[in-house]
Amino acid sequence: MRDASEVFRDVTMASFEGKPITDNHPDEDVNPENWSKLARGVVQNVRRGVGDEEDFLLADLLVMDKDTIA
Repeated sequence: MRDASEVFRDVTMASFEGKPITDNHPDEDVNPENWSKLARGVVQNVRRGVGDEEDFLLADLLVMDKDTIA
């Protein structure tokens, strides 16, 4: 469990930008050697929610794999 002051720091949220997303949890971490096999898109626009969602870290997921989209 992390304190909100840590989770919502600008540097923490920025660390998620551009990270790969996968379809389910792979058995291994995504790295340069397996990225093209595991990545299905990227995380972007990471932000803290507002109003009822202020306790959430939100992001847009840009999914670029047709099977994952389906």
